[in-house]
Amino acid sequence: MKEFIRFIFLFFILTLCINAQDNSDIPLLKGKYALQFAISNNFTLSSFQGGVFSGKYFFSDNSSIRLGVSVGSSTDEDETTQNSLSSQNNISITTEANTDEKVYFYGINLQYIYNLKTTKDILFYTGVGPFFRISNNEKESNGSRIPDSYSMNSTISRNQKQTSIGAELICGIEWFVKSNISISAEYGAAFSYSHAKIDETRFESDSNVSTTKSASSTRNTYLINASNINFGVSFYF
Repeated sequence: MKEFIRFIFLFFILTLCINAQDNSDIPLLKGKYALQFAISNNFTLSSFQGGVFSGKYFFSDNSSIRLGVSVGSSTDEDETTQNSLSSQNNISITTEANTDEKVYFYGINLQYIYNLKTTKDILFYTGVGPFFRISNNEKESNGSRIPDSYSMNSTISRNQKQTSIGAELICGIEWFVKSNISISAEYGAAFSYSHAKIDETRFESDSNVSTTKSASSTRNTYLINASNINFGVSFYF
């Protein structure tokens, strides 16, 4: 139901764009550049379209090209130690587990945007363009179980590489608070294809024997989804 409402909103905005009337009071934009930043929930500025850079160049007053580049990484470490005592033979058991996870992602968005002037300082715009994204998730889990006379160790290494390609349709409204500063609200819908390759290695050993198992799998995903409404600010120069 939520996705349906989002698509209705997208259709409504596009209808307004098509029926918008031209008005010459909007600042002339031909030859200008713009840097865009997102307005987050706590009213701070962050990257637009999830990237570290997003900029536009206007080759006419109504047409522009927007480029968004995203690069990021995250690291997560978790360690757990548990001590217990067996009620059957009064043996002390120590269980240790630690997990290290690293995620890297890269992406690029390229969009053609067309402006439709409406009022003195407000315009609607719509756009379309491709995107390409790569992500890599590396996760390693180590565990050990050590009673007084018996030990068991295990290591699980998992690597997932995913490549996504698709196209996004956007529309929004932009309000020029000054000739070189604007505030915008934008909404979009995207179609994407993703290919993921997953490699996993499992090593287990105890006091008597050790085993190693490896497995590989692939996953292909087709997805149509709608984005949240993004609020942003643009600086023109």
